[in-house]
Amino acid sequence: MEVSRKDLDERYASLSDDELLAIDPNELTDVAQQCCRREIERRHLSEEMVAEETVPDDAESELDFDDEPTDWLDTAAIACSFQAGAGRQYAEDAQQACIVLHQAGIPSEVVGEHQEGRPDSLNVMVPDALSLKAISILDRDLFNEELEETWRAHFEQLSDSDLRAMDADDLCAGLLDRAARLKRVYEEALLRRRVKPSERGTSA
Repeated sequence: MEVSRKDLDERYASLSDDELLAIDPNELTDVAQQCCRREIERRHLSEEMVAEETVPDDAESELDFDDEPTDWLDTAAIACSFQAGAGRQYAEDAQQACIVLHQAGIPSEVVGEHQEGRPDSLNVMVPDALSLKAISILDRDLFNEELEETWRAHFEQLSDSDLRAMDADDLCAGLLDRAARLKRVYEEALLRRRVKPSERGTSA
C-alpha cells in the first residue's frame, strides 16, 4: 500500500523529539524528507541542532578552487545560501553548488555566516556581475530537480477534480512572465548602451 503525505505527517508527529532527530534523512524518500523536516521545524528543533551543527572551521577552505582569484569578494553577491539544521547536509549542499558554478565557468566562494538567535548558514558568493547568471545556472542544474519532486508530491495529493481544474498555462504564467521581463530588461540595457551582439562578453 502506498504511503501518503498525510500518513507521513501523522507518523512523524507521533515521534518524540529524540526519535525525530535520530532519523537519517538520507534513508528517506524526497517526500518523507519534506514531511520530517516540516515536523522538525514545527517543533523548533532546528534551533537546538545549530549548537551541534556549527559551520566547520575548515569548511570554507575545503570549498575553494585554487585556480580562482577572489579579488571580487568585496563586491560579491550571494548566489544561494544553505542553513544549518533540519537534517540538511548544508556543507555538502554548498560544495555541490560551487561545483555546479565551477563547471559553468563562474568563480565562487563559500562564506560562513553566524547571527545571534538564528541558525548558522553558508553563503555561496559569486562576482556581482555574474550573480543573475549564477542564480539561473543553480536553478537549472541544482534546485529545479528538488522543485520538480515537490510539485510531483503536491499533485499526487490532489483529488482528480482538483487536478483537472488546473491549467498548465496558469501554473507557468508567473515563471514565464519573470523570464520575459528579465530578457526584456537585459535587451533594453544592451540597446541603451548601443552594445552590438558581437561585443557581448567583451570588456570595454
